[in-house]
Amino acid sequence: MTLEEVLPTMAKMAESNIGAILDLAIEADLDAANLSGIAAQEATRKMVDQLKSCIDIASHQDGSFIAVKVTALTPPLLLKAWSSTLVNLEHAFNTLADKDGNLNIQQFQKLADTFPGLKKLDTMQLFKENDLNSNGLLSCADVSAIFSLFYIENCRGLVIENQKDGITNTDLDTAALVINEIKVLGEYARSKKVKLMMDAEQSYFQPAIDDIVIGLCRTFNPRSVESDGWNEPLVFNTYQMYLTSALRRLKADVLRARQKGYSFGVKLVRGAYMISERELAKKLGYPSPINPTLEATHESYNSGVTFFVEQQAQLPRLKDSLRALSLVVASHNHNSAKYTCSLMDKYGIPRSGGWVAFGQLMGMQDGLTHHLAANGFKALKYVPYGPVDVAIAYLHRRAQENSAMIGGMSADKSAICQELKVRLGISS
Repeated sequence: MTLEEVLPTMAKMAESNIGAILDLAIEADLDAANLSGIAAQEATRKMVDQLKSCIDIASHQDGSFIAVKVTALTPPLLLKAWSSTLVNLEHAFNTLADKDGNLNIQQFQKLADTFPGLKKLDTMQLFKENDLNSNGLLSCADVSAIFSLFYIENCRGLVIENQKDGITNTDLDTAALVINEIKVLGEYARSKKVKLMMDAEQSYFQPAIDDIVIGLCRTFNPRSVESDGWNEPLVFNTYQMYLTSALRRLKADVLRARQKGYSFGVKLVRGAYMISERELAKKLGYPSPINPTLEATHESYNSGVTFFVEQQAQLPRLKDSLRALSLVVASHNHNSAKYTCSLMDKYGIPRSGGWVAFGQLMGMQDGLTHHLAANGFKALKYVPYGPVDVAIAYLHRRAQENSAMIGGMSADKSAICQELKVRLGISS
């Protein structure tokens, strides 16, 4: 499907009260060119221009999203290096933290034992600025917020000279240029009132991806309706619940958003890289980041939905008030949809209005999507577009990776057979 063919598809879906998530079918990994400096900035600018065209189309339908892959906007090897540094930072944090998972000022300053460059920063001032509770303690999420690519000079304190896998000052120079271009995308999306659905990707990129997406949330997600006319998040982060770390990260990020006062959008998926993640872990000899069983992933997914809906239930739901938390349940699993709907009704979460939406890939579980829309829930379809060879590979991988997790195929078949019987006059 080309971008020009997308608009009629969106219009057809809108007739059934189904919204769109436009998705440029493009994949990026470590085989991508390791660009740096001005060359990386120019590559990001070109991708932003493509995404602006996508935003222009999406803007024809209120409430639309576009899907965005950070690996398409940022050199993958830069993301991998920054992820490695963030993992080392978390390890150093955990080594120093008290039993409740916090650092006092002395412990925070001892991070310099691992990252000597921190001695060049005013760590006392950084600590005070990020001690949001004024209790003399910083959480791991607080520390992650300090060392973000949106604050490049702070990140330079984590550079370790001659380290093989970590971030370098040259990388950070490139990151500063790239982040400026990504901000342009955020500004354009806000001007067109099109939401950005930031994809999760491979685990060796994810810490850096999370950093960039959370930075966009801090920058563009509203703190009040009056601030810029928005009453819901502009930027959504994605959590792959088959990861053993997913629920912990989700809870920390929601808490951080509430503490810092920005709205927060979340998309929950089971995950799309299970086979490659397990193969890479086996090859390199580290523990798989994926839950050991399908049942554990289902439990993780439902726990994520439960946590988020319970958080929403604590918020005011006045008409036209700020929706501080919004959720997209992106799943082809009937049980997940049924469970979410029951929770919404239990806690009085409105079916419409954007508090919770449901998303499926176009052509997959269409019966589920239409059923949700017909019953007043906000339903969305991912609409992939792009070169045929790229789009086919994209769709094939998703079908292959998700086939074991979908569930409910027999329900779709049963519903179709029952409808045929009704129409043929052999059943009532």
